[in-house]
Order: sequence, then structure tokens, then C-alpha cells
Amino acid sequence: MKPTHRLLACLLLFASSLLPARAQDGGGPALQGRYAVMRGQLGENGFKQPLYLTSHEASNSVDGEIYALLPQAYGTLQQALSHPTFWCEILLLHLNTKHCHAQSDGQGTVLQLHVGKRYDQAFEDAYRFDFAWHEVSSTPDYLQLRLNAEAGPYGTRDYQILFEAVPVEGGHSFIHLSYAYGYGLMGKLALGAYLNTVARGKVGFSQDKPGSLIGGARGLMERNTMRYFLAIDAALAELPSPPRLRAEQSLKRWFEAVEQYPRQLHELEWETYIAMKRKEYAREWADGSLPSP
Repeated sequence: MKPTHRLLACLLLFASSLLPARAQDGGGPALQGRYAVMRGQLGENGFKQPLYLTSHEASNSVDGEIYALLPQAYGTLQQALSHPTFWCEILLLHLNTKHCHAQSDGQGTVLQLHVGKRYDQAFEDAYRFDFAWHEVSSTPDYLQLRLNAEAGPYGTRDYQILFEAVPVEGGHSFIHLSYAYGYGLMGKLALGAYLNTVARGKVGFSQDKPGSLIGGARGLMERNTMRYFLAIDAALAELPSPPRLRAEQSLKRWFEAVEQYPRQLHELEWETYIAMKRKEYAREWADGSLPSP
């Protein structure tokens, strides 16, 4: 696989979807309505938790999203996720995220994100994205956050992350997470090369026919959608802990969650992953990207 294709493969793993991320039309009431419709589906799945994942592919696009019930109270979730720095804690759990720094000024907030290879790598050698961070809505009954980057390498563009949440019965939260980006010819060729080499034989979670898990672009998207959902879940679960302990426990929780789906998500052994991530977190604390523990 050519170096160009290797780098773009890492970025495809980061973004994982190819259509614009869309919020529920109607905001909080619409998401509440979706929860009422999906309540049964959340409990009847093979994910070992109340979660629904969907994906679709067209001739030049693929989209995917997750709906899930989280145990955290909406107020706790809202307060944590309304801080851009906490999103850096979430994004750093992923294999390919090497560095994240939130910067705010009079024009808004930007997450400087470096995405690279799945092994130990200097963040200066990774690709830098500048994600504009937007808190679109934050009320007592609805949260919507968006992260957007206008451009990426090799003709990729319009990177988007969308997160929505509402409170539901039992003191829990119902969330919607989706990813998106667009690409040109070079990106399409690199994706094809990746899927036909490194990712050959890798699968997602949905079945394209009974007993057969999907592969290709949909499989790629589903794997990474799950990785990011599990990162949000892990970081929220460890909120009560002090920063250094929270980082260590979040990393462990994320890795254990990923390993529940070894066919789809296993990439590294624990010793390799934790050694790499401890270095990355130490760097974040040292340069002030994350508050010192």
C-alpha cells in the first residue's frame, strides 16, 4: 500500500462516513420521538448494551449513525460535553488521535486535532485538522454540538461530527451520534486501495444478508462509529475521578469495550495501546492541552 494511501486510510478511520451529518429535524422533541419509536430496538440487539447502529451506502457515499441510551443523567452529560477540552479527552482514546488542543477566542472555539497511524508517532508527523466546535443548543431538555473542519488532505473536505442528547425516564440520557465527510477522486481511489488491501476481510456489524456481515465502506464506517461511541461512553463513565485517574480508567474502559467486538475492532494488544496513550496524555498535560492532573 502506498504511503499516500496509508495516511488517507488513517483519516478514513477517523472520519468513517461520507454524507453530511444531520440533526433530527425538530430538535429535542424530534429526538424524544425517535426514542419512543426505538425503545424496543435498543434492548433487542447484539451489542450488549442499549444501542442501535445503522448505515447506508449509495454509488459514491455511505452514511452511518448511532442512537443509544446512556446511564448518565442528562445534566451531568450536558455539563461535561459542553466543554471543548472534554472532547479532547474523548478523541484521545481513539487509536489514531495523537494530539488535541482546544483554543478559544472572540471568533469561537477550534479543536486542533492531529490524526495519524495506530502506533506510537510524533504528533508533528500526523495530519492536523482544525475543527470548529459549535454548541448549537444547550437547554435543560436538548443538547446539540457540532464539530466541522472545512478541508482535509487528498481532496477530502467538509468533515463533520454531530452529537445530540435529551433526558429520558429513569434519570438517563438518549443520544444520537453521527460522522461525515466528503471526498474527491483521490480520496475515492485511496479508499478503494485501503479496502482492497489492509482492510480486506474486515467487517462491520450489520448483515448484508442473513449470516453475512457487511464489509467495504459500510463496514469501515460502522467500525469507527462504534469506536467513537465507546469513547464517549468511557469518558462519561469516569467523570467522577480526578484527571490522571480518569484518563487511565477511561483508556482501560475504552479498550475493554472495544475488545467485546474482536472481529470488528481488535487492532492492538493492551500493552501496546496503553504505552502509546500514556505518552500522548503526558504530552497533553505537559503542554497544557489538557489541565494538569
